[in-house]
Amino acid sequence: FACVPLDKATSEPNCAAAVGRYWVLDMSQQCFEGYHAAWAFALGIPMLFVLAVALPLGMSLFLWHNRHQLTMPRFSRHYGFLYRQYRPSCCYWEAVVVLQTLLLVAAGVFGVTLGPYYQAIIMNAVLAL
Repeated sequence: FACVPLDKATSEPNCAAAVGRYWVLDMSQQCFEGYHAAWAFALGIPMLFVLAVALPLGMSLFLWHNRHQLTMPRFSRHYGFLYRQYRPSCCYWEAVVVLQTLLLVAAGVFGVTLGPYYQAIIMNAVLAL
């Protein structure tokens, strides 16, 4: 998804050679065309949904559903890494940390075109949540 805009379209005789958005990892590949489109739509968007929605939501629902077993040794041995550092009433907080981390990564990836100043502002805003 990391695309940067290159030359702006201009009128004759100063026509730009590479107008549009190009993939940061392969500047010869225009964004959402060719294999970039195949990877973005076939793998990028489903994984974005899985990581940004399903993972935090699944963690929260799993811990909420099993909130009465949090003190049991067997459950704590298997899943304690998700909630052990938090109070029992805040056992879901690891999902919030995961969501915050994903928002920071999204600001880093999708904010490439904004520049470092605006990326820093967005990341500070995410950290303030």
